[in-house]
Amino acid sequence: MNPEDFPGLVPLVYARARGFDRTEQYVDWAQAALELGFDGKNLLRLAVAEPPFFRPTVQALFEATLAELGLPTISEHQALLLGARQTARRIIDGSITPAAGAAELRAAFPACEAPPPPLDAWWQLDEAYECS
Repeated sequence: MNPEDFPGLVPLVYARARGFDRTEQYVDWAQAALELGFDGKNLLRLAVAEPPFFRPTVQALFEATLAELGLPTISEHQALLLGARQTARRIIDGSITPAAGAAELRAAFPACEAPPPPLDAWWQLDEAYECS
């Protein structure tokens, strides 16, 4: 299964790659997956996790759940690419403006370092909108 086809996965791994994920998001994602009819031992264990959450345990369950569902492990770089594609789709379908999309992509990276290719083409593009 393609990660982009799995509901809610791209926003979650994109937030994780950017350092904006919260442990309870993984539990929410697992609960939503169960409601959509997905099943698995690790998915169920993740879905019923209760606070206080121990981040390493939740992260390990999440990775085990991806494998259990036949989804690949998603690296930070892959997550950034998936998030960038999702942002580009939102620009194309008009749900966000190009300037807002460029700003969103720029926010994914520290101001002092350019993102890896092919995302580097978007870096600081939001400033070009402000200058025009």
